Amino acid sequence: MRLRANFARHLTIAILFTLLAVRVSSLACAQQSPASSQGNGPYSILDVLALSAFGGNVPAFTPLSIANFGEGWLTPWVPPPSGELHLQRGGWVGADSGFFSRELDPAFTFNAGTEGTRDELIGSATLFVPLNRRLQLGLTVPFVDSLQSTNVLPSATSFGDIVVTPQLMLDQTETRDISLLLAIQTPTGETKTGNGKTIVTPTIALWQDLPAGWQLRGGVGMEIATHTGEGPPEVLNLNLAFGNTLTIHEDAPFGDLTPYLSANLNQDLGGSRELTEVILTPGVRFFLGWHTYFIMGVNVPVTNPKPFLPGLTVVISRGW
Repeated sequence: MRLRANFARHLTIAILFTLLAVRVSSLACAQQSPASSQGNGPYSILDVLALSAFGGNVPAFTPLSIANFGEGWLTPWVPPPSGELHLQRGGWVGADSGFFSRELDPAFTFNAGTEGTRDELIGSATLFVPLNRRLQLGLTVPFVDSLQSTNVLPSATSFGDIVVTPQLMLDQTETRDISLLLAIQTPTGETKTGNGKTIVTPTIALWQDLPAGWQLRGGVGMEIATHTGEGPPEVLNLNLAFGNTLTIHEDAPFGDLTPYLSANLNQDLGGSRELTEVILTPGVRFFLGWHTYFIMGVNVPVTNPKPFLPGLTVVISRGW
């Protein structure tokens, strides 16, 4: 009965997203016309997709909210201004991202194994592409997931589970973003490396700039396993992160130098054991130049049993 209830919930979410896509497409078809040379519309659906994905002559930034939820669907994505406090939106390791971005992020992660477990090496790449001001797609491809051998356990290497993440912008100003994400993990990897799972994770995420160069990020989400035996049926995820920007953007190769600390709490809500896992991630992000950022985070589990010993994630983020 629990599996049927979970399946019904997942089917409902899929139907809602399908209806939303149909609604957007119907609006676009009804209002198609050539894009204005002044960059203020009206736009055809192809104009919206091309300008959002690749940039170009887009209109000036205006706030979005739930109150004007019908706006933004037929408008190309507009990179928000730096805000009143001139802080840059950009990813941190272990922190939810409530904003949109247009970038490719190759990443490398090393997690040291605990006693009786194996060291893990993960290579991946994540692509973020806005489709309009309200909708973005994220795609994470873990092209290698490798468990190193120990005296007891053999090595194992496979492709990882691809994650597709539609993201819906709910509220946006120069200094704030609130969005809804639905991460869909697909079973493209192999079980020998802990992959081969289908998990959906709806999340509400926030980005907010604060006085004195500080930023606040956070999110509340729920991991839902679609099949028994793929981990706990439900896991509550809570994220909170703070960072302080110490240099200006023009100070490359250390522009927008931002040390940060992210905290994640993952609480199992079902299964044979209800475990609480807390991971702290101190890290740093800075601008190298040429639309490229360096991002690093050290993942430190602080509760027992630990899934791994401290690990390291390094990202080279290239925007356009």
